[in-house]
Amino acid sequence: MWLNLIREFPTTHVLIDNEVNYLRGLSTILPLHNKIFRYFSDAQEALTWINDKSFEDEKNGVPLACFDKDFSSDFSQMCVEKLHKSVYSEKRFTGISAVLVDYDMPGLNGIELCRSIKNPHTQKILLTGFLGEREARHALNKGWIDMFLPKGEDSAQKISELISDADSNYFKNSNCILSAMIVSDMRKRILASNRFMKFFKDVYTSSSSVEFHMLSPNGDYLFVDAKGMTTGFSVQDVNRREEHLELARELSVSGDILTQLETGQVLFCHAGEDGLPERKHWKYYVFPALMVDESAGLIGTFGREVFSDKAFGISAFQPIFDESIKDAVNFLNGGRF
Repeated sequence: MWLNLIREFPTTHVLIDNEVNYLRGLSTILPLHNKIFRYFSDAQEALTWINDKSFEDEKNGVPLACFDKDFSSDFSQMCVEKLHKSVYSEKRFTGISAVLVDYDMPGLNGIELCRSIKNPHTQKILLTGFLGEREARHALNKGWIDMFLPKGEDSAQKISELISDADSNYFKNSNCILSAMIVSDMRKRILASNRFMKFFKDVYTSSSSVEFHMLSPNGDYLFVDAKGMTTGFSVQDVNRREEHLELARELSVSGDILTQLETGQVLFCHAGEDGLPERKHWKYYVFPALMVDESAGLIGTFGREVFSDKAFGISAFQPIFDESIKDAVNFLNGGRF
């Protein structure tokens, strides 16, 4: 099964219930680490706010600029190069990945609200009482909502699990077009390797990163931590390493570096940066290699800092926009508790 390997980053989650005390309780028990929550007690106002936050720069995860030109080069590569530029903007955190709304709301019930959300990738989670479960199942079958949870089973752990699933689905769905383009290109078959996926998940999970962005469809990624510090991740097959080795020979790169490249001790990585480095600078672009899949000849590396400009980290964004602080001073309908 193809997993989302295009990009993932912190997003905004909207919780809606006309009972302010219920929202106040959620704000004190939900995990806040690298999460952004907005709370509303008025359904119509929440819907207006949600639809005003619709994505402006992308269409189904592909930058709009990619549709404006007739590219003769690799379309997916061009799109990926544009996508990762978002690390320099806090706008990426304002995308709404999940809406959790109570079914029984005055004026506009939860199902009606979910059906009115413009962004097709935003995941809709419906909270129901006993009388709303049948309607919720019908809405789920119709595709109007993505999940529902009976009140009474809405523990912090259960809601957190649903939000986590919603985030995964949001990125998988919003990146589906670009993913399909990349997977259909057999030259990128490295990304379909189960060993690659496992290695990627293990490295990302064990790192302190909170987001990742594909730098190239060949297996190069940018990892970003909460403070905006960036590190590189790369997995290369035999053919790609041979291309780099040939370049090193043409440029008469240092003999020590050439030997290490030939023996697979290091990898040459420069994805996400313009042009090739000069011969004397190659020492800054080679990194210790780790075996990923010996049978397939896949070797990876992780840990180098990339880009001279610091990315915009979530920790710099949250004090402004994360309103779910511990003392429950939360914005509701433009006001506070």
